[in-house]
Amino acid sequence: MFRKKVNCRGLVFHFAKERVNSLHTLFVFHPIDILFLDKHKKVVEIKKNLQPFRCYRPKKKSKYVVELVAGVVRRSDTNIGDIIIW
Repeated sequence: MFRKKVNCRGLVFHFAKERVNSLHTLFVFHPIDILFLDKHKKVVEIKKNLQPFRCYRPKKKSKYVVELVAGVVRRSDTNIGDIIIW
């Protein structure tokens, strides 16, 4: 938040248990892609190109949320059901 320039590859949020994890891009000045992962790091929901100053409430529960620079999901051909390894 509050950065005009993106200087990281992404952010991973880890929650204690699976739940619906709503996000916002208030004071995020660039669009982002978001991956919602279950406890097995399987993609359960994707939100592409979330614009600045918006809110998003996913339909699925997740344990991990990965925020990426907009366009990464498309370029990497990431889909629901994929397993993300780090």
